[in-house]
Amino acid sequence: MTQDLRIGVVGAGAMGADHIRRIESRITGAHVAAVVETDPGRAESAALAAPDSRPFARIEDAIADDAIDAVLVAVPGAAHLPVLLPALEAGLPILCEKPLTPDSATSLRVLEAEQKLDRPHIQVGFMRRFDPEYARLRELIASGDAGELLMLHCAHRNPSVTESYVQEMLINDSVVHEFDVVPWLAGSAVKSVEVRHSRRNPLAPERLR
Repeated sequence: MTQDLRIGVVGAGAMGADHIRRIESRITGAHVAAVVETDPGRAESAALAAPDSRPFARIEDAIADDAIDAVLVAVPGAAHLPVLLPALEAGLPILCEKPLTPDSATSLRVLEAEQKLDRPHIQVGFMRRFDPEYARLRELIASGDAGELLMLHCAHRNPSVTESYVQEMLINDSVVHEFDVVPWLAGSAVKSVEVRHSRRNPLAPERLR
């Protein structure tokens, strides 16, 4: 008899809580065995959604206790590096919410740590290429049945954001979805990027353009 995959969810905020509920209620063959969360209120809420899970304050503690077989990283991007490096050192498979890290230097550190292992261990949380409608669009473009692809027009809208959302996250946390899916759809690498700001929406927070 095979044992369920024991997942450690790091971060029990909005995204982490959603992952916890999904793992516990919508998939088989896995369960949330540990929740790594420093906020007592969030940890308590997570325990209600995953009653068989154990709380930990640090990913290192969950690893040392042999409590998990895989890691799901759902803390903000700036906190990814101190989670990813110990998880990789332990040889654990990882699903990491985007961005991998907020800058290229720390992302390179993660890649270098992963490349010391026998195979890739990280998947970043880009889900659009797994969406059936995106998959059908990719098949249509690749087949050429509707003619050659000339242009893609993509729209990504965040109706609202949290107080912690800053201007750089427009690219790192939002447009990054297009960076993933557009080359996959078009079968061609992105060659250049230009960012233009329109007039600021007066309903948007003043810190954002």
